[in-house]
Amino acid sequence: MTSASCFFLIVAFCASFSFIQCQNYNKFKDKHIVEDQAQINCNITIKDRQINKDSCRFRNTFIHDTNGRKIRELCSPYVRSTLVPSDSALALTDCKLLKSRSSSPSSGCSYNQTEVKGVVYVTCENQLPVHFERFELSFAVHCTPCLWTLSLFILFRYLF
Repeated sequence: MTSASCFFLIVAFCASFSFIQCQNYNKFKDKHIVEDQAQINCNITIKDRQINKDSCRFRNTFIHDTNGRKIRELCSPYVRSTLVPSDSALALTDCKLLKSRSSSPSSGCSYNQTEVKGVVYVTCENQLPVHFERFELSFAVHCTPCLWTLSLFILFRYLF
């Protein structure tokens, strides 16, 4: 194999790797990102984006983040695959599949939706989000330290 052939092989490999990463980010965006302040309908958005292929997804969460700007900023320091929590609560639409025997993409998947604020956990690779792991409601995240402090305060007052 000539050096030119090796060079083109390496370039092709790197280009395909970049394309795969871009594809993963685009899939993430399609599955989980909607405009800030958007009033979405889970049933319509999931169907329009063709998120359900072979079966109805049990759950899907949409992050209200125009063009994924906040989530991309969150991932910007991470090259290796890393699970990262958002540094603040984000507006979310959580879609849960309604139980039905006939829930299939062909018969139509029906979802119950809830608007919440929560800290999201995403997997970042090559400075881009590629997987939505979960979210925690902002009340639990922000109030847990307050509850501990209040509990300790009451305990010390009661003991002393």
